[in-house]
Amino acid sequence: MKTVLALACLLQALPFLRMDYERLPDLQSPRSAHGFVTDGRDLFVFGGHTTGFIPLATAECFRDGEWQTLEMVYPHDGGLLTPLPDGRWLLGGGSEKEFGIGQSFGVEIFDPSTRRFSPLTILDRPRAYASAAMLDSGRLIVSGNWYADDGIATYTREEGFRTINPTAEARRSPYILPLKDGNALIFGGMGNHGESTKGLVDQLDGEPFSVPLLESWTVLNYYVNVSPSVPVETDTWLLAALSKQDGAPGIIMVRGCSFSLLQTDVPIPRTGVSACDIEYSHALLIDSERSCAWLSGIDTGRRLYLVKLDYAQALKGGKAQVSLYFADNPDGGFPKEMGLALLPDGSIAAAGGFMTDNFQPVGTAWIFHPLGLPVVEGGHRFLSFALAVIGLLAVAAAFILIRRRRRLLLQDAPSQNNMMIQIRTALEEKQMFRVHGLQVVDLAKELGTNTTYISTCINKETGASFNDLVNEYRIRYALDLLSDNPSMPVTQLADLSGFSSYSSFIRSFKRITGKTPSEYISGM
Repeated sequence: MKTVLALACLLQALPFLRMDYERLPDLQSPRSAHGFVTDGRDLFVFGGHTTGFIPLATAECFRDGEWQTLEMVYPHDGGLLTPLPDGRWLLGGGSEKEFGIGQSFGVEIFDPSTRRFSPLTILDRPRAYASAAMLDSGRLIVSGNWYADDGIATYTREEGFRTINPTAEARRSPYILPLKDGNALIFGGMGNHGESTKGLVDQLDGEPFSVPLLESWTVLNYYVNVSPSVPVETDTWLLAALSKQDGAPGIIMVRGCSFSLLQTDVPIPRTGVSACDIEYSHALLIDSERSCAWLSGIDTGRRLYLVKLDYAQALKGGKAQVSLYFADNPDGGFPKEMGLALLPDGSIAAAGGFMTDNFQPVGTAWIFHPLGLPVVEGGHRFLSFALAVIGLLAVAAAFILIRRRRRLLLQDAPSQNNMMIQIRTALEEKQMFRVHGLQVVDLAKELGTNTTYISTCINKETGASFNDLVNEYRIRYALDLLSDNPSMPVTQLADLSGFSSYSSFIRSFKRITGKTPSEYISGM
């Protein structure tokens, strides 16, 4: 009976579903901080910057199996991108110079039917990483900036862009949610210098108000994304978020001016295959036709994950159903900060991004097919159960063999003290802990030994796991950085210390210091 119960519990756990994917031809230019959309037929990539952090004044169209370069009027590196009611796209602003420096004024319209760009006018002020949304009245609303003053502006053909209100707090790439009564909500998870926002919501018509939930949760809108978000029903939106307390992922539901956490049948996974931390950094992709939303992430092993949220029941007071799909690329993994676009068949296209840093973007492009996997129904359930039991038995047999082999290997292991000295030398003198996605196999190659020796040695000598030890070094380094640079943005602090996952940084920081980064900085 105990065996049956154990098997039942295992079968109820959220499975990792491997999804099919295909690689498209590479872009003509490597790109990061770019826009990426589809009109249902073709894929379009706009602007961004290329190798050396140089802004691009070109776009690309994927048609007939190849990318074709299009000339834009202005470069838009970190510019705004929003759809217009007539099927065209509006692009505006972005960094003025190389290396993401400054802000720009230029605005243009792209017509996918002719694949041509035409200048419109200039923004009310130079802006980078701004957002825009079209209201039912025909007015366009714009807000957001990066390392410069923010403000709320509107556009009409008669008046052009003009500032109408200040913002309660400056933001980068804020969410702008247009309401049916003509009002709009403006808020975001990152300030215009990289700091966390305070949970204030601006209104187009009305006074700003505070949302306690946004004081403890940060919405994910760090990178370039198409604005506005797609509502799941009238005046209702779902937004990906991270807990400021421990970095846990979650979904915020906005209904009118009300904010709440969406209930899910199981928690959104924080770790994936091989117990690698998953970093979520993109806004949700909403598939209204299938009543589902997609949250993308990259783990420390460079696998790509797509979390599927079937939200129909949650909108009626129930819980959203969570499924997890992943893709493993044997040729070096997948890039971070790829542009993502939902295709009509439910597949997801991706392009650009970077592997290590923003100075070396990539031009790879992909299509992922999470919905291409067969669904087990009806009479096939028993077969599914039987196959799962067989799989578990095979795993148990493999575990016994692995333990037997490990005992044999440990008989010839080098002395623990000598091995620990080598491990600490590699981590401290060579600062291997700062390598993003560092795994025990990397350290094993560096020391000319195997992963079993290293993991066993660390556990016996320190009582910690390999990941815990590495993260301790990273947090110590982060504390040193903070002592010299107390105003450094937390996201930059995590990146420089070697963390690939912001949520992992938050968890490790609190575990080691007993405080969140913001609490620690406040007490300095």
